[in-house]
Amino acid sequence: MFSTRPVKQLSGFIQEEVKDNMAVKTTILLVDDNEDLLLSIKDSMESYDRTYAVDYAKDASECLKYVEQKKPDLILLDIMLPDMDGFTLRAKLKMTDAKDVPVIYLTAKYDDDMTRKVSMLTADDFIATPINIPELILRIQKILIWRCYRNRKARRPHLG
Repeated sequence: MFSTRPVKQLSGFIQEEVKDNMAVKTTILLVDDNEDLLLSIKDSMESYDRTYAVDYAKDASECLKYVEQKKPDLILLDIMLPDMDGFTLRAKLKMTDAKDVPVIYLTAKYDDDMTRKVSMLTADDFIATPINIPELILRIQKILIWRCYRNRKARRPHLG
């Protein structure tokens, strides 16, 4: 059976974050202009795994305003937005406090050319639509665990 226990419980080196006796949820920012898709992914993720809080932005300008006020743990970013493509938005995010936030691109076009382009642009991952929620959650968990491990390793003093 597939399990999506919280990322913080999946790894021995990640401790449960607690604030005022309540577990802290992982904040995902979903950026897509398709409102039906936004609500579907938000509802599916939050009901499938209650450790996620999914916020959304309908275009690049809303996304940039959001990250000025709040830093998400991960961004799900559509490649084709009405006011700016996802690649350009990612470059702009690199100039904000959200520069180190992992990004998973969402794409309807999934071919070898897209795979190369996304990989070259330092995407943490990408997934084709329609979205398979269990697969998406596994990819998110993998990225967040790796990020936590990398950050923890960087903070350790080098002995040698």
